[in-house]
Amino acid sequence: MVRRTGLWRWLMVYLVWMPFLSASEALFFDALRRRDQAQIRQLLARDPALIRARANDGRGPLHHAVTYRGAPLVHQLLELGADADAVDRRGDSVLHALVRFWPDADTAARLMKAGADPNRRDRTGNSPLFLQMRLNQRAPELTEALLVRGADPNLGTHDGWSPLHFAMQHAMAEATALLLQHGADPNHTNRAGLRPIHMFGPRGPTGGVDLREDYLAALAALLKHGADAKVAGVFRGSYAGHAYDRRRLHLLLDHGAVVKNAAGQGTIGLHDLDTVDLLDDLLNRGAVREERNEAGQNRLGAALARAEAPALVRFLINRGFDGAARDAAGNNSPHHLAAAPYDSDAAVTLAKELLAAGTPAHQTNKAGENALQAAVRGGRDHLVQPILAASGNAFTPNDLTDLLAEARGLVAATVLIDAGASPHGRPGVHPSPLQAALTNARVAVAQHLMAEGAALDPPELAALQRQPLPILFRAAATMARAGDPYLLERRSAVVTAAKQPFDVNLSEVIADEVGLAPLILIPFWLEKLRVADPDWRYHAVQQLEAYSGDTFGSVPQIPLAEGALRRWHEWYESVLPQLEHLEPNLFGDLGLTVDLSFTIETVQAKGPAERAGLKTGWQVLTVNGRDTRRMSPGEFDNYHRRGAVGSQVTLTIVDQNKKQRDISLERALLSDETSQNP
Repeated sequence: MVRRTGLWRWLMVYLVWMPFLSASEALFFDALRRRDQAQIRQLLARDPALIRARANDGRGPLHHAVTYRGAPLVHQLLELGADADAVDRRGDSVLHALVRFWPDADTAARLMKAGADPNRRDRTGNSPLFLQMRLNQRAPELTEALLVRGADPNLGTHDGWSPLHFAMQHAMAEATALLLQHGADPNHTNRAGLRPIHMFGPRGPTGGVDLREDYLAALAALLKHGADAKVAGVFRGSYAGHAYDRRRLHLLLDHGAVVKNAAGQGTIGLHDLDTVDLLDDLLNRGAVREERNEAGQNRLGAALARAEAPALVRFLINRGFDGAARDAAGNNSPHHLAAAPYDSDAAVTLAKELLAAGTPAHQTNKAGENALQAAVRGGRDHLVQPILAASGNAFTPNDLTDLLAEARGLVAATVLIDAGASPHGRPGVHPSPLQAALTNARVAVAQHLMAEGAALDPPELAALQRQPLPILFRAAATMARAGDPYLLERRSAVVTAAKQPFDVNLSEVIADEVGLAPLILIPFWLEKLRVADPDWRYHAVQQLEAYSGDTFGSVPQIPLAEGALRRWHEWYESVLPQLEHLEPNLFGDLGLTVDLSFTIETVQAKGPAERAGLKTGWQVLTVNGRDTRRMSPGEFDNYHRRGAVGSQVTLTIVDQNKKQRDISLERALLSDETSQNP
């Protein structure tokens, strides 16, 4: 066993040390690694020059001794003449190595007594003292040992970071006090303009340790030793937690921090704080409500512009902040509220409180826009009513009518009409509210306007027909849905303008209106086809099948087959009565709708589906093992219907009792008037 151990050690020596060192050096550094003082003494007795040996990285005997944390070994090497101030290839002295791996104060003192320089810098400019602070080595005895033996407390990096910067950042309260007692400059400024007071410490507990109290102690020591609390940027709201932030604020104010004035001059201002308690404390210490930020906003305007907590906004309103104060763009608080992403309930409550405090809603900004216009144009419908209610007679019926043409939502349109806006628009003013709603695809608004009696005059209809086809068909669908006879009686003009409507890519329209445009388009197309093609039923079915599968795809609630075609025909049977004669087997013997999964709408009598027991309302999950959620309607049709007569197709279904099972169907020939061949 002894022999095997010895062989293993020799193998390690050879692999680790021999490629770079002589045999005696390899044995020497291996003995250091094992802290074998007897062998070290023997090797040095044979070759005293080994005390000055360097490993391949330039580390000397004492570097290894402190890395391996061997106090007796360090003492032995120093007695034998090892260089206490040796430097490796990256500039680390023995003291640097000690700080990194073994922050022991007694060993550091012994090294410095033997000649180690406490102010030697490594290649990046770190002194041992600075390195201790940067690495957060919380060993105050080592800090004191370095300082007592001449370490410069202000010696930092080439870009101006000092030990005190990092002592504050790491909340090293004892180290901060020691540095200050030994002459550290509390106002030392680095190249970025940061002082130790700008280092805010930990935000909260880390690694199970809460150092926020230590940070406050370090800050108190820093201020006691003359840190200038009047410099900008010494406070950041909501940083370390409610109670700690308040104590930090009071520490700074008690040591000379200046509350900002109306022009924003000073140390700490209302715009630096973001909780009710902090704002209340600063107001009680002399903060002025007129203070502005760089955008020219007072604290209330800034809170609304940033959509801060409603409780904070309410506090500012109650403390008398001026909601009419305008920023550099001329926006007041109602303008900011109209653009803020509050939920509707919070926005309405804030609007009522803001306007009840006397803030005018009719003021315009530099772009000539008032808060009501901002709310309507921004789709903030819930704000329209409270703004109008607080505005008295500030807005005339003509103002409201003009604004109605910009209404994006039904709520805004309804409120404006109730307040005096005319759904018909103003004579000679274009676009009228209805024309604007149709042109901009505001379907609900357009339908409400038509329900209020609005209609397009001939010039407006002509202008609408000159719009791009997606806009035209969307408008046609909207008007058809509202039962507008004016457009329906003149649908030939729409067809003429559309040229070949069925070949137009309407994917945008379908995505926006979930199929409303094809509802009005398909009757036009079928009517033209019926006149020109004696076999129009067959070709209509083929085209509709392809169109439904390719275009509608996964759009929810879009009808695919006969069951849904019957729903379509209820919308416009007066326009296309021939749809009444379409049989329930347009696309095989199953009529389907698409809503994430395929649902059976119709089952043909005496067909394969009925014989297999399929029922309406059942969901089809798979076809021959393939998940239908990944199929387009066209793919589903190919899988379930098309194949050799007599071949099998297996459907996994969910029945009306929510039970899942497999059902097999046998393909058969079908014949009806929509098929040229059986």
